[in-house]
Amino acid sequence: MDFLLLMFASAAGKILPPQNLTLVWETDFQPWFSWDPPPRSDTSCKYKVDITGYKDMLRSNTTFGMFLVMEGGSLSFSVKTVCGNNESEPATLNVTSPDLVTALDCYSYTATLVNCTWSAAGDSSNLTFSYILAKEFGDEPPAELQECSSYMSSGGVRTGCTLQASLSHAIHIVLHSTINSTLIRNTFTKRTIYNVRPPPLVWNVTESKRTLAISWSPPDMLDLSEWDFVINYTFCDEYQSIKYKDVLSALINRVPECRYCISINAESNKGQTPARETCVEANEDSLLVYAATTIPLLFAFLTVVAFVCCWKNQDKIFPKVLAPHDLLSDICENKDESSLCKLYVPAEEEANCTITLVADTRTNRTNC
Repeated sequence: MDFLLLMFASAAGKILPPQNLTLVWETDFQPWFSWDPPPRSDTSCKYKVDITGYKDMLRSNTTFGMFLVMEGGSLSFSVKTVCGNNESEPATLNVTSPDLVTALDCYSYTATLVNCTWSAAGDSSNLTFSYILAKEFGDEPPAELQECSSYMSSGGVRTGCTLQASLSHAIHIVLHSTINSTLIRNTFTKRTIYNVRPPPLVWNVTESKRTLAISWSPPDMLDLSEWDFVINYTFCDEYQSIKYKDVLSALINRVPECRYCISINAESNKGQTPARETCVEANEDSLLVYAATTIPLLFAFLTVVAFVCCWKNQDKIFPKVLAPHDLLSDICENKDESSLCKLYVPAEEEANCTITLVADTRTNRTNC
């Protein structure tokens, strides 16, 4: 039956695909792939293998292993039979495991420390984080697989790991967890050379009357030429931003009576530091001098302004007062007669007036 099928396929010009694809994990990063050739296939035929992340790998034998990182928990494995210029349809094997974490991120915090953080997906209470460090350049062999010795946790759930690695290392990560009695594996590779996040810069400021001298220490990773140092500061409601390169100090002109708030951070195309701010108070001596000169000038100016305003508006501020009039004379001199002017004039007393007393004789009569 197989012979007839092969004859039919050959007659139709169609090549049969491989059979019985299998995948066995020898280590967390070492899968072993195998398959059976199609029935009665020509020994001169080869096999084209596609695996997630790797395309068109041509193989003569039917089994091989390789170092492989899934970048998660899923893997697709397909094989075609290739005979001359003809090839079969692919035979495919898909391996899918649940994602144990989301948002896995690794960054260099110092030249020798790396922080890896993630968000747990589902029930990952028994999650373990293990890794292999491999030098990107040079002949140094990869280190042995080791589990994280410094986990970060939140609410009893592991959410990160701090490990020792440099910018020259590739970090091959394997996450393990047991779900429903089944061991789940997720693998990833992270390179922190393009993801650096140093701590805030250590810097100081030296004050003088007219300047502020600022100096800082650069991050302990990357070359100095890869960093830009950005100084932002405010003074007397003004804002300034200045960028410096290849230097570790700067001089800022100072307005003594202003308070300065200064922040500095380092930036590169591979990451940046958080900003760190400090404030420098105004110079008190300058404030006293400023007050001693400004306040008298202000009062003098206000006095001049007040004088000018009063002079221009004197008619309104000091109106003319009319002279008082003899109202009574004005009324009486009027030709129109009125009872008001007809005043009482007492009669002239008569001179040489003689008064004679006459006795009443009737009062002296005796009643008979």
